[in-house]
Amino acid sequence: MRKHSLLSALLLGLIFTIQLSAQDPHDLYSFNIKNVGDQISLSNPKFLNSFNTDGYNNQPHFTNTKSLYLTSLLKGTQQTDIYSLNLYTRTKSQVTKTPEAEYSPQLRPGTVAFNCVRVESDGKTQRLWQFPTNQSSQGKPLFPEVKNVGYYHWLDSDRAALFLVGEPHSLAIGDTRNNSISTITSNIGRGMASTPDGQLLFIQKLSDTTWYIKKLDSSSGKSTIVIETLKGSEDFIIFDGKILMANGTKLFTCPLDGTKSWTEVADLSVYGLQKITRMAFNKDRVLVVVD
Repeated sequence: MRKHSLLSALLLGLIFTIQLSAQDPHDLYSFNIKNVGDQISLSNPKFLNSFNTDGYNNQPHFTNTKSLYLTSLLKGTQQTDIYSLNLYTRTKSQVTKTPEAEYSPQLRPGTVAFNCVRVESDGKTQRLWQFPTNQSSQGKPLFPEVKNVGYYHWLDSDRAALFLVGEPHSLAIGDTRNNSISTITSNIGRGMASTPDGQLLFIQKLSDTTWYIKKLDSSSGKSTIVIETLKGSEDFIIFDGKILMANGTKLFTCPLDGTKSWTEVADLSVYGLQKITRMAFNKDRVLVVVD
């Protein structure tokens, strides 16, 4: 029992260490985006975090066609909070202001709530929290007993795919209707997205160098390989019925069924970007990337 408790403490400490190491400077940029033949045309580049230059700005998530949530660590503060940024007026507002650190904001589908991962006051517990979008309450944790949530992705208004930090990291599906947690597989990466028909795409790492995007059949619980990822990449989104993945300064696409290999469609080095990680896309043809 003592050995198990020590291992649990070490793993929870690792969660907080991962979050701290992720707080290197990150910048957000937006582009108008459209398909041009086999390539992508990007235009109207905008630097989004002039309010926090050389600071940590990450995990963008569109709340509507004009605004997005992001995680920022402002200079002079001790922990990350969630901010809302209007892309048209270039104005921001603070969404959370707590002693704890919040990450990865997302709207919960079909509700008037948003979620984030919170590193709680003990510096170890990391749970999925929910708050009303009108900020009328202090929120509550979902799946209260699950204290090692690293990332998450909503499948529908009731079910969320959870990246659970561990040795190894694992994928689970949580159902808010009964607080059930179903473990799916292990050795996963942070990237997750939903196909147009509602199936989950996720990253599975078979070794240090061999990573795949896989698709989970929600009815059977079985997963199949879609395509091998670009080397070292684990961030992707769905764009115009294709998978869009970044590698270094370049963007690549492949079909959702993986029937064709990756095709380079854009190089953002012309805009001075160096390494693209997280991405977000809205229906108004705007792409936001983290550099």
